[in-house]
Amino acid sequence: MNCTTCGYALWDLTSRTCPECGTGFKPSDFEFNLNSVRYCCPHCRQDYYGTGARGHLEPNAFDCVRCGQHIEMDEMVLLPTAGVSEDQTRAEAVPWLDGSDRQRKFRLLRCLFSTIGMSLVRPHVLGKALPHKSSLWRAQLFAVICGTAYTLAGFALMLVFLIGAPFLAGAGGGGPTPVQWIATMLGVFAGVVAATAIATLVMLWLWALCTHALLKIGGKPEGSLGDTGACLAYAHGAGVINAVPCLGQYVGWVWVLVSGVLIVKAHHRVHGGRAAFAVLTPPLTLIVLFVGAYVGWIAYIINATNSFTPNQTMVAERDEATLIADAASAHGRTLNEPWGNDHLLVLVRDERITLWDTVAGYTDTFPGDITIADVSLQSAADLEDPQLFADEIDRLLETIEPLPEDVIAHRLGDFVFAGHGVDFTGPANGVWVVILAPDPDQHAPQSWDTFVMVDELGRATTINRANFDGMLAVQNITRQAAGLEPLPHPGTITHDEPAVAE
Repeated sequence: MNCTTCGYALWDLTSRTCPECGTGFKPSDFEFNLNSVRYCCPHCRQDYYGTGARGHLEPNAFDCVRCGQHIEMDEMVLLPTAGVSEDQTRAEAVPWLDGSDRQRKFRLLRCLFSTIGMSLVRPHVLGKALPHKSSLWRAQLFAVICGTAYTLAGFALMLVFLIGAPFLAGAGGGGPTPVQWIATMLGVFAGVVAATAIATLVMLWLWALCTHALLKIGGKPEGSLGDTGACLAYAHGAGVINAVPCLGQYVGWVWVLVSGVLIVKAHHRVHGGRAAFAVLTPPLTLIVLFVGAYVGWIAYIINATNSFTPNQTMVAERDEATLIADAASAHGRTLNEPWGNDHLLVLVRDERITLWDTVAGYTDTFPGDITIADVSLQSAADLEDPQLFADEIDRLLETIEPLPEDVIAHRLGDFVFAGHGVDFTGPANGVWVVILAPDPDQHAPQSWDTFVMVDELGRATTINRANFDGMLAVQNITRQAAGLEPLPHPGTITHDEPAVAE
């Protein structure tokens, strides 16, 4: 019988506090083998022997047969039975709490591993052997050591890779030296240890609070909240499976729950179903909430993608169409006259736009797909040298037949230019100069849900396909008022068939 705080032997004491550290105790806090302990009357030293459950007296209060004083078990003086050693008095002991050996500090690891073994394969025995009101700080230390060690072991391969990365990669310029890298990794290691320790303690006591409250639903448990916390702390030893790299973290927690149920059942002396309900409800509720939140988050992302991707797509389309219109407007202002039959390729030649700007980001059109008068732009798209690229664009402009003098609109990639005849230096009339409408040679007309139109002032308008024909009719009235020919549907304008005046 040893102090649960400092390990001091508590035999032959009339006081109910440890002489070494002052911790209070009661004989009923301990469990003994039958008849292994003498309970002595504090008044006359008459011996009685523990024949009841846990090696206690039955009954635990009576009148002394020698002096006649009324005595209770918890006020009696305890001694091992003659011929019985102190170790033989204990029915079972939690190695981590075993303080009878003065050389305990030299066998700390053995005590740790022995307790882990009890938690893993004999949790019911651990629960019975765990004294009531045992040392909480030792229980918490055990949980922190197990939780931290298992977590670090589970991620050992990752840590080894991170620490060894600079050595495996060899020396290189600009990066940290191996010493600096190791120092950084040690800092990360310390941070992981601290975070794991704090998380272990927080989760332990949240679990203990909920479990103890649920235990009270079926009646008052035999132990206190601290006892429940100690039970669940020692259940962490069963999580040794968490130390298996990569896989352990996914299944190791299961046996911690099982061990927790069995330890609580044995320690509080409650029915197995009641212990399972109290111990499993908090973590399983947390798991259900986590899974529900995760599923809800995935559903939210999917809905958000379905709900907002079109809007985000339209924003990108408007930006793309506006880029082409701004470049055309800048070129038009340099002409000092209305835009004639210049091809949009002049904007690429003058480096106002790139070939990739001529295809919408949300189509599968590529610059190499563009063919004008049997001339593919692939030859230019493959060039990386700026001068060679410029020369190739000039060659293409010379090769491609000039646009007709009466051209109304022509296509380059996914964009239709309708600014022929527009004076970009004059007043704006609200005329569309650029229309984003996917290349009909690459996309079926009905596959595009929206069109983007940009006028001379760079104002972009997005119209869905169902309303486009009506808006096109209104636009043609605007064009007629500006002295321009009406536009046909942009889906009918191809690279080889620009729109011309009738």
